[in-house]
Amino acid sequence: MAALTYDEEHLPSDNGLLKSDLIKFYKRLRKELSEQNPPRKMKHFSSGEYGSPRKGERPHYHAILFGISQAEENLIHDIWGKGRIQLDPCNEATAAYVAGYIYKKYNGEGYEHYSGNRIRPFQVSSNGIGKLHCLENYEQYKSNGYITNRGIKYALPEYYKKLLGKNETAAADYRSKILNETYEFYNSMGLEYFSPEARQRRKESRLQVEKNMIAEAKIRADIKAQKKGRNEAL
Repeated sequence: MAALTYDEEHLPSDNGLLKSDLIKFYKRLRKELSEQNPPRKMKHFSSGEYGSPRKGERPHYHAILFGISQAEENLIHDIWGKGRIQLDPCNEATAAYVAGYIYKKYNGEGYEHYSGNRIRPFQVSSNGIGKLHCLENYEQYKSNGYITNRGIKYALPEYYKKLLGKNETAAADYRSKILNETYEFYNSMGLEYFSPEARQRRKESRLQVEKNMIAEAKIRADIKAQKKGRNEAL
C-alpha cells in the first residue's frame, strides 16, 4: 500500500485534495512502466482523504498498487514528485483500510468537520480488479453462488455476478484471454505464473516427493536393523 503526501512547496492553495494530481501521477507511472524492457502494466485502488485536525487536516492519498513492489519506493517517490511517499506490504488489513475505513469516514457523520468546502474525499480504481480470480474459480462460484472469507459466506459481488452471467463458451474464451494477459504481465515482471491447476499439481508433486523420502528412510532403517541383527547373531 502506498501513501502519497504533499510537501509545503506542492500543497494545494486551499489545502484540499486534487484528483487531477492523482490521475496525472498514474499516467506518468504507466508511461514509465510501458517504456521498461520488457514493458509492464499496473492497476490500482486509490482514495484521497484528509488528516486529523491536530495534523492540520492535510490532504493525502492511499493506494493499493498491483504490480509494484516495495523495492520500487524510489521510483514511486520520483514519479509522484510532490512530497513524501511510503510503501507498505499489501495485506488484508491495509486493503480493508483503503476500501472500508475511508469509505465510512467520508460518508459518515462529521465529514464536514474534516473537509469543509474542499473537494470531498474520494475513491478511484482501475477496471478489472478481481477479474482474474473470479474467472480462475468460475466453476466454483457458478455452482456455489457465494464467496467465503475466514469461513463466513457472503453474497457474490455484483461485479462477479456480471462475469459469471456470461454463457459457458463466452466465459471460457474470456477466461483464456485474461489468463494470457496475466501470463504476459508476470513475464514482464520476471516472475513465473502458475494457474490454480498448476499450483495443485505442484502441491501433489511435493507431497509425493515427501512420501518417497519417508519410504526410502524406512527402507534404510530396516536394512540397518537387519545388519545389526546379523552382527549380533555372529
